[in-house]
Amino acid sequence: MAVDTDRISITLRAFEETQHIDEEINVEFGVTNFTGNEAAEVQLIMRIPNGLSIRGLSDVQSGQGEYSSHFKIDPGESTGASYTLEAYSPGHYEIDGRVVYLFPQDDGDNRIHDFVLPVRFTE
Repeated sequence: MAVDTDRISITLRAFEETQHIDEEINVEFGVTNFTGNEAAEVQLIMRIPNGLSIRGLSDVQSGQGEYSSHFKIDPGESTGASYTLEAYSPGHYEIDGRVVYLFPQDDGDNRIHDFVLPVRFTE
């Protein structure tokens, strides 16, 4: 998943989409605020399907397999987070969710981008 505008760049990607069941899949989330005078607020919401577990989350609200992280990115700054996925059994899984971002100076006019991140664990 990628969002690239003149004000902000947001990426979410899996380093490997297919992995052996005994291995982990690393996922990276990154945000860059290109503006020179406005802070950005970004929320990452991920729904983790049954059969997967996720590690590396901090400052997260969760419930029923849905995880939400909030980031504030100062003007000209970047931030990111790394997550690790593990599977309980082999199979194809889809992590779906959305990224919501806004610049508070824009009267709360937020932008929403839905995504699906497919991963596969093999025997």
